[in-house]
Amino acid sequence: MNLASGDSGTFFLRDRGKTSLFFGERKFTRTAWACLLLFSATLLITVTVIGTPPVIQSVSSPQLNTQIAVVGANQNWLSRAKAEIQAREYWMSTEAGQARAYNPTNRYFAQFTASGYQLLDIAGGQEPLVGVQLEGIGRGGAITPLSFGANNTEQARLQRQADGVTEWFNNSNAGLEQGWTLSTRPQGHGPLQIQLRFEHAKIAKTSDDAVSVTSQQQRELQYSALKVRDASGRTIAARFVQQAPQLVAIQLDDRNARYPLEIDPLWTMPPSADTTLNGLAAGDSFGYSVASAGDVNGDGFDDVIIGAYGRGSFAGSAYLFLGSATGLSTTIYQTFVGSAPEDLFGVSVAAAGDVNRDGYADVLIGASGTNGLTGSAYLYLGSATGFMSLGQSFNGVAMKDRFGEEVASVGDVNGDGYVDFIIGAPGRNNFNGSANLYLGSASGTMVASNIYNGEGGFSNFGASVASAGDVNGDGISDVIIGAYGYSNFKGRAYLYLGSTTGLSLVADQTFDGSADGDLFGDPVAPVGDVNDDGFADVIISAIGNNSRTGSASLYLGSAGGLTLAQTFVGTAPFDGLGTNVASAGDVNHDGYADFLISAVYAGFFGALPADHVDHVYLYLGSAGVTPASVDLTFNGLAAADRFGRGLAAADVNGDSFVDLLIGASGTNASAGSVNVYLNLAQINAPATQHFVDRFVGTTSSPASLTIKNSGRIPLRLGSPTFSGSNPGDFMISSNSCTSDVAPGDSCEISVTFTPSAKGPRTAKLDLPGNVPASPTVITLDGNGTLAKGEISSGGGSFDLLGLLPLLALLARRKLLLQNWPMRRLLSQGLMIILLVIVTLQAPQAQAQKALSSATVGAAAGMSMATISESKLEREINASGLHSQISNFNRNDKSFEAYLRYALTPNFALRGSLLDLGNYRATIELPPGEAKAVLKAASNKFPLGGFAVGLSAETQWQLTSSWSIQTSVGAVASIQRKINLILNQQQMAIRGPAAGLMLGLGTGYQITPSWQIGLDARAFNHNSWIISPRAFVAFTLPD
Repeated sequence: MNLASGDSGTFFLRDRGKTSLFFGERKFTRTAWACLLLFSATLLITVTVIGTPPVIQSVSSPQLNTQIAVVGANQNWLSRAKAEIQAREYWMSTEAGQARAYNPTNRYFAQFTASGYQLLDIAGGQEPLVGVQLEGIGRGGAITPLSFGANNTEQARLQRQADGVTEWFNNSNAGLEQGWTLSTRPQGHGPLQIQLRFEHAKIAKTSDDAVSVTSQQQRELQYSALKVRDASGRTIAARFVQQAPQLVAIQLDDRNARYPLEIDPLWTMPPSADTTLNGLAAGDSFGYSVASAGDVNGDGFDDVIIGAYGRGSFAGSAYLFLGSATGLSTTIYQTFVGSAPEDLFGVSVAAAGDVNRDGYADVLIGASGTNGLTGSAYLYLGSATGFMSLGQSFNGVAMKDRFGEEVASVGDVNGDGYVDFIIGAPGRNNFNGSANLYLGSASGTMVASNIYNGEGGFSNFGASVASAGDVNGDGISDVIIGAYGYSNFKGRAYLYLGSTTGLSLVADQTFDGSADGDLFGDPVAPVGDVNDDGFADVIISAIGNNSRTGSASLYLGSAGGLTLAQTFVGTAPFDGLGTNVASAGDVNHDGYADFLISAVYAGFFGALPADHVDHVYLYLGSAGVTPASVDLTFNGLAAADRFGRGLAAADVNGDSFVDLLIGASGTNASAGSVNVYLNLAQINAPATQHFVDRFVGTTSSPASLTIKNSGRIPLRLGSPTFSGSNPGDFMISSNSCTSDVAPGDSCEISVTFTPSAKGPRTAKLDLPGNVPASPTVITLDGNGTLAKGEISSGGGSFDLLGLLPLLALLARRKLLLQNWPMRRLLSQGLMIILLVIVTLQAPQAQAQKALSSATVGAAAGMSMATISESKLEREINASGLHSQISNFNRNDKSFEAYLRYALTPNFALRGSLLDLGNYRATIELPPGEAKAVLKAASNKFPLGGFAVGLSAETQWQLTSSWSIQTSVGAVASIQRKINLILNQQQMAIRGPAAGLMLGLGTGYQITPSWQIGLDARAFNHNSWIISPRAFVAFTLPD
């Protein structure tokens, strides 16, 4: 023990012995240690439980059905862990001192350099797929290079700074997103440019909204989804411009933009085929013709017929592939073969409908080379086994007729209920051409009907034949026929209207090309009703237009026939836009028909550029007159692939969504192939959303659900609805998914939870949309916590953790209360309270996850020592001293600031910073007893001063608003404030001390976050301090 003199004559008592905690006499030391041990055991049990995966055990006894529910463990912890692992796959990393980002979805990883980056194949290989270098930012010819600082990475984001420009990258399953944030407007005049140099890959195509590149490994990547927004959130028009073979600029008009400006393109893999079917041998030209066969075996899945006219010395073949729930089978189900070399069997294929009405789809196959190019066509009938048998054959009239070069079902042109079809013979009568109409009949046999002929030599009338759908809305199918050689190959197309008396013998409308060599009318194709006006629409191509750049003209149907609405044109000579056209059905389920147009090289193959690739464009119909731009581009991989020569749409996997088939008859030395694309529309949404427990009738903070378009076409969501067990407990607070979500973009739906009753509450959020298996379902769950004091009629459970503080209090109640004047009354009262709590809890209390994890609070009140002046004097003099105490001031102010961390709705840990007040007294004593009296006073005086506390706290919910709290714990004084006057000399006790802390209070929840109330705290260090206070607490957001 040491007495030290202060500057003002104040003495401080410090303990330098082995005992740093002042508990007074031995019996109180045992009590305090026992409580601390019990408190430590409580913490150990709690930590063990919280760290354990969900397990529920039930224990029954004759007296009390007691259930201990493991708490604090999220039932969705496994799915959340998986989601976290998947998200971490896209996080930035550093390898060999270089920042990297892996993108498993797009099968590449990014490697960042000082002024750019490279994308490399995730499967291996040293050569990059593509490299991008930022040349600079500026206007006109004044491009300023930038020198970026160090890379700063956080999770899936990397950013770096240079001269007011922040370059950043976000890596996700949508692709590597590159962006720039410009803080101020760059100087100069004219459009703003961000200039990029592409390396290691060839730029295959540049359009306003995308740059397609082909790597040396023949992988294609797309730099697209360009968005520019200013500080007000306004979208700024921007486009890609190719300025040199490997140089591309992002150009934008920022004259009216508010800075800072954000520019944001995205690297993705273009649509990759889900299945690829390959020809059997070089020269087969497999995929030159592709068609949906309908459902030939009645299993509910569309099947596909593919022609390979070059097979077997051009005898030709056609192959039937069956659909299934997993997609189109890669195994040939049936092979149809030409009978002799140069038959060109399979040069055309088409669905014929169900001509014999047996419930199975039938197909047509053309062979324009039979019998010296006289030509033939064959009708094959479906069956329950899927194996098709020859039903009828049809033949040309004379050599070089090329009968069967085009075949098509044309629906029911005479309204008799039977399917009809048409077969073209463009070589008949010295290439004047003709087309033969065949009508269905009750016998199932097709009957020859009208023959339509071209208007002049070399018209090649019938080189393209198709149903036009019902263009005039009279309920009967119409027919369109092309003659690309008409009038010096300017070309013409003919529309024939159906009626109950049959198809018109004379064309009701004709449409002509604009210049010699346009080849207008090759091909012609129905595309459905693209503007949903009730009339079918058609497209007529002119692949020779503008030096074989090619064009395709969309004609809209009406009561008066067809009217030109829009013409789509190629981008460069020999693009061959319009080589083939096909209806795509309604791929995005918006009620408007969509269509495909291919652009296959239309020049001489000896002059085929080595870097040329073919393209297929998907256009989505809309309420407007016509589609404004390409919605999705499919690309060939190499020159001479003939990618897009065959086009078809079918539902091969039975999900009610259209799948696309694109034939590339030139791949693999013209063996040919067909790519199958499934599920163009896809959604990525969380499977579950868990809400932390809420008081009944209170509303949680909104939980934001991110909905991502992981498909290839715009995502369109309908109005979300709730279903399931408790749909009324959940509500949408905001929804940004009300408009189309572009591929790779996301929207958010925020949901709140307001439990209407206690216990588990679940519902399903149903998101209808243009995706398979719609609606997308998100499971919502949470728990309602009600008054734990209410008695219910159901079986019960007992919250053991919640009672641990009370058990600790009662474990040594005699020792704790022996200095309390009303110890018997309080002891009995606490026992009664415990019994009441157990009785009320038994029927219904169940340990659950906490309402919220953390609460901060503050309390203020009075601090009153319970020991009297006379008793304090007796306690100090108990060891034979002779001090006299007077002027003992037992009352002072008390304050507390605390953090409460809830482990269950009933049980929490509470850390406190306290001011327990200043206690003063005057002591008269004989000479020589000062040291002994000070030592005794430090043990016998109340705790006092600044202290820290840690306690276990129970909260009993009486109603959704009212609650009772009890607590037990330990308190340690940091600096005691006991001021004494010993024989008229000022002294102070400032050394550390510790003791027991108990609490009892009641609180009222005025909002879900704010609580006010009254409580009382009791602190024991030989004697007790009672502190009645008012408090306010704030629950931190979930």
